[in-house]
Amino acid sequence: MHVSRGPLAAVAAVCFLIGGAAGLTVGRPAGSDPGAAGSAPSAVDRAAQTLLALGAGPSGSAPVPLLTWRYREDPADRGRDGGWADGGFGGRAVTVPFSPNAGRVTGPGAPRAYRGSVGWFTRQVQIPAAGRYELSFGSAHHEATVYVDGRRMRRHVGAYAPFSAVATLEAGPHTVAVRVDWWDPRAQADAGYARGWFNFGGLNRPVTLVHLGDTGLGALTVTTRLRGRTAAEVRVGVRVRNRGGTERRLQPQGVLVRGDVRTALPFGAVSVPAGASRTVSATVRVPGAALWSPDRPERYALELTVAGEATLRRMVGSRELRWSGARLRLNGRSLRLEGVGLPADIEGHGDAWTPADEARTVRELVSTGANATRSQLPLPESMPTTTDGPMFRAVDALGVTDYTGWYEGTDLDARGQAAAVRGRLAGLRRLFPDKPIAVTELGAVGTARIPGERFGSLAFQAELLGRRLQVLDGVDGLSGSLLWLLRDHALRPDFRGGSVLDAHPGLNLKPGLNEKGLFDYAGRPKPALRAVRTAFGRPGR
Repeated sequence: MHVSRGPLAAVAAVCFLIGGAAGLTVGRPAGSDPGAAGSAPSAVDRAAQTLLALGAGPSGSAPVPLLTWRYREDPADRGRDGGWADGGFGGRAVTVPFSPNAGRVTGPGAPRAYRGSVGWFTRQVQIPAAGRYELSFGSAHHEATVYVDGRRMRRHVGAYAPFSAVATLEAGPHTVAVRVDWWDPRAQADAGYARGWFNFGGLNRPVTLVHLGDTGLGALTVTTRLRGRTAAEVRVGVRVRNRGGTERRLQPQGVLVRGDVRTALPFGAVSVPAGASRTVSATVRVPGAALWSPDRPERYALELTVAGEATLRRMVGSRELRWSGARLRLNGRSLRLEGVGLPADIEGHGDAWTPADEARTVRELVSTGANATRSQLPLPESMPTTTDGPMFRAVDALGVTDYTGWYEGTDLDARGQAAAVRGRLAGLRRLFPDKPIAVTELGAVGTARIPGERFGSLAFQAELLGRRLQVLDGVDGLSGSLLWLLRDHALRPDFRGGSVLDAHPGLNLKPGLNEKGLFDYAGRPKPALRAVRTAFGRPGR
């Protein structure tokens, strides 16, 4: 993807273009679960062969998922003094990702579940050969401490940020234990980790095991510039890490593949000191390039290798995103974002989404007719088109939050609300005449608890969103509208609706839920879904 006049940064949180079901990729790392309780010998053997095949993955071996664990709650926090770091604390079998308190987000048990607890995860891994191994955690909330054979290897604080622990291990079985502490969300906020949604704990993203080689490949970037009507110039950059003991000269090999056509990437060699990393890049001209767009999500297979040491494989879309005259252009054509924001959790699993949860979310998103989505959180590697590095480098566009008709302007009729919206956007356009502007958050609650067409009802939400999108569609120069949100999600148990209650004190909303979704918490579509889908599919767009 290329953006002229500087890369396009996140437009209020993180914004992704999507293209049909292919726009978001749902999956899990390949390989078998090594040493899992109850695993058949063949599964363990396959995992061992995966770990022994150095050069098959970006850091050495291909990542092997660690799915099955034992879990035990430790509400009195006695495990550290009780020797639980060695994994000998029993517990029940769970599958990671797993959030222990995800089942009690509303009702009488919600306040206690929200306050948090301490829990321990443990499992055994079978190491096929002596060497350096990396345990990679997609996320843990809130404080996680990793132990291997009772020795502390890594402490991490925060959520939705990947972290890893590296250990030199002998061949044979080893015990991994992880203590996770998510007590007291108020103290978390005071320490700079405020989150308005529910205080889900646990290992809430996948865990993998990798046998490290002497070279690592990461921080992948793919930039496309159109050259004429049919050709594209594609630049691929990658970070090369030298894990060997001495300085080495490294030269990745690369290829872009689509069908029977293979385009070699001419990387140069680079000298990399021991323990350091360097970025290398290659640029190729691709005649008749198959360009990615929301309506035609074409992709190329990209493979980068350092022979026998590392291989990085990704499916990538070649696309040029520019802005000029305050308009976004994708592959030279005018682009208007039409999207819905992603929820933070899913019923029963919290923010520890399973592959089925991810697939369901993608289906729901595609059903809205959206061509873009917005996430409050970094998405797991299994959902976005993975780039292994910063997606954006600078901010060149404006994202506007506009809750006219819900948090503000509720005393105005439909004409007055439309005038207020147009006036605000016109003022921003005068201030920023040459930057793309998009409304990146608008919405309203729709709940079955309120009957008829009253404020906050399902019918009210559908009418307001359909009307708001129609007004925004008529604003000249607006680059898009993204709704908040796709599906209802859990908040603090004491949340009753926020500032909207000042103007509507008797509003009967579900405690602890954000009910602005087009689907309810259980995944049932609301009437607003049809209104939004109709607006996004309006002729002429």
